[in-house]
Amino acid sequence: MTDQPNPYSQPDESSVVPIGEGNIARGRRRVWFWLAMGCVVPLALIGLATLGLMVWVLVNLDELNSV
Repeated sequence: MTDQPNPYSQPDESSVVPIGEGNIARGRRRVWFWLAMGCVVPLALIGLATLGLMVWVLVNLDELNSV
């Protein structure tokens, strides 16, 4: 007979994470997520606005030069 793990055995208590201990890391991850979104989203919007302005200037270049 081969050595197979017992499916009915209880996990070691040293490998079990106590309740409430895992929330600390999740809270820090949530803060870093919102900090990243607070930087990424405004930068993306500024980039899109700059691109839009450049396209608008290129399309209306004839009118801008005639003034």
